[in-house]
Amino acid sequence: MSKVIKATVVSGRYKGETVRVTNISVDGSGRQNAACFLENGQRANIPVIDLTIIEDKPEAPEVPRAKSSMPFVSGSIGSRTMNQTKNMQKPNIRNKSFTKNDEEE
Repeated sequence: MSKVIKATVVSGRYKGETVRVTNISVDGSGRQNAACFLENGQRANIPVIDLTIIEDKPEAPEVPRAKSSMPFVSGSIGSRTMNQTKNMQKPNIRNKSFTKNDEEE
């Protein structure tokens, strides 16, 4: 999204109005004209020398705050699937066929 440029008309037909500048063009004789939207929604081509740019002060972005004091832990039980939870409850199966006799061979 492009930045909206606002300007005040200092002289000419639309003197005192605040306009939104959409485009600036140069004609054959080198004069710059700004395509503007007036306050009432009409479009007008106004010479650039008749405009004064209004500086916008950047607003500080709002920092999101947590609603609770508990931190989010990605591995918490609430984020596990049902299949993962079932597998956690199963006891580990040990291979009982392995004996000392197998170890000596």
